[in-house]
Amino acid sequence: MSKHQLSIAYQLSFQSDWHVGSGYGSMMVDRHARRRRDRVTGQQIPYVPGSQIKGLLREACEQRVATMGGEGSQVAEVHGGDSDANENLVRAFVPSTISELIVDRLFGTRYAGECLYCSNSQAETEQRLRSTAISRNSIDRATGTAAAQKLFSTEVVPSQTCIFAGEIEGRHAERELTLSDHGFPYEYAILVAALRCLDSVGGDRNVGRGAVEVKITEIRWWPAGGKDWQSVDLAKAFQPLEEDETCDMIQMIREG
Repeated sequence: MSKHQLSIAYQLSFQSDWHVGSGYGSMMVDRHARRRRDRVTGQQIPYVPGSQIKGLLREACEQRVATMGGEGSQVAEVHGGDSDANENLVRAFVPSTISELIVDRLFGTRYAGECLYCSNSQAETEQRLRSTAISRNSIDRATGTAAAQKLFSTEVVPSQTCIFAGEIEGRHAERELTLSDHGFPYEYAILVAALRCLDSVGGDRNVGRGAVEVKITEIRWWPAGGKDWQSVDLAKAFQPLEEDETCDMIQMIREG
């Protein structure tokens, strides 16, 4: 089967202290940062898992698409449940090649295999990334004030000059995506826009942690039926989104 392939390389530059939790604690620190073991130095190095990047991108794509309006802008629940109406479940239970939902065609659904893959974002430098523990009070949700005897500590990585790098790979069947007049698929254009809009990563974002700047260093696209990779600059990547009523246009093209 002929497939579209997408490869995006990007860099994250943290502008504030950040914390991506491991889910573990100790006697000294309640919330440890997630780390991986470097094969060369043996050091435990903080990183941003690809699953978190993918989740943030999906949320950003849903927000971007929701502002466009049209049938394709609707969003299906990723994790079903008793609250789902039967008609919504049936609507989502279709091959992604004929799905009306733009985000589902891009990311896949709980009924279909994934088509988008995000690598871990890891430090480009070999320097040791130092961390520190910061204490704070837990907030009583009822009163909005500090809860009694609820002091806890979080391991954070200070903002520094270190750059983190990651990659996004996409593989989509030919009929899953919608080609614009400019050639580049609408769905890929929305993904690139979502990546550029990413402004925070990790936990405690509501208190200012994890602020990032994203720099896209390379976009490559292999069209379905093509013979080689094509380099795509940001101007070309955003061209499909410059059309008015993009979501309605996508649906018309797919039905046409």
